[in-house]
Amino acid sequence: MNDQENRQSTMEAKHSKQKLLAAARYSAGEKDVLNVILDEHSTYSHEQVKQQLQAYSQKEVM
Repeated sequence: MNDQENRQSTMEAKHSKQKLLAAARYSAGEKDVLNVILDEHSTYSHEQVKQQLQAYSQKEVM
């Protein structure tokens, strides 16, 4: 991560898992996935959530 990306990520608002699950911007299906993949004790920016949802959707099913 370069300096500009680092500064931008620092400036983005971070939200708790509960606030993200209550956000209207995520569908019910996305909220189900977020409930599983996000940690209760961490905070996330919307960009981090987007990246985690994308990574989860690209996982290979066994």
